Amino acid sequence: MKIDEYPEVVRNGWAMHESYRRMGFSRDVIFFEVCVDSPPFPSQKLKPLSFIAIVRAQGKEFRVNAGLLGDIEPDKLSKLWTQFALDLPSFAEADLDIAYEAAMARMGGRAGLVLAMLNKGFYFPRGSN
Repeated sequence: MKIDEYPEVVRNGWAMHESYRRMGFSRDVIFFEVCVDSPPFPSQKLKPLSFIAIVRAQGKEFRVNAGLLGDIEPDKLSKLWTQFALDLPSFAEADLDIAYEAAMARMGGRAGLVLAMLNKGFYFPRGSN
């Protein structure tokens, strides 16, 4: 599967993982979960599911909504996420750069992410890019 054939929520999740890594956080403090998001309207009966990218480090937790699952079931997302990880080495560097920049733009940009983490009291580990 090509990178742009994966659902947006998967590409956004990878971009968040990549952002956390570029900031110097190790893989063992980066987590993901699927959780119920708040409905946009009180009359909405079904609450949408969100894919959340989490850093648990420095005695704190930072969470970013990487996107709504939409019609993707959580089990299907898990399979897509695993397949994406397996396919990652085969993606061209240029395609990864485009996908990363597009995902970060959809989620408000890397600068906003850095500022939000700093405001929450995070510092970026040595060796971060």
